[in-house]
Amino acid sequence: MWTQKIRNDFDRIALHEQQGWNHNSHYHNFILKQLPLHCENVLDIGCGTGSFSRLLA
Repeated sequence: MWTQKIRNDFDRIALHEQQGWNHNSHYHNFILKQLPLHCENVLDIGCGTGSFSRLLA
């Protein structure tokens, strides 16, 4: 029941194109601010295009 509702919501959102907003990069700045100073190792799981990995580097 819930899985179908979630699937329907994601399908609906995927069809809605929003110029200038990218759900993949929306939280990049927030996540970067959460990293400790002098952090030497980071694991980017599910990096997609690698844009966040480039920011981390």
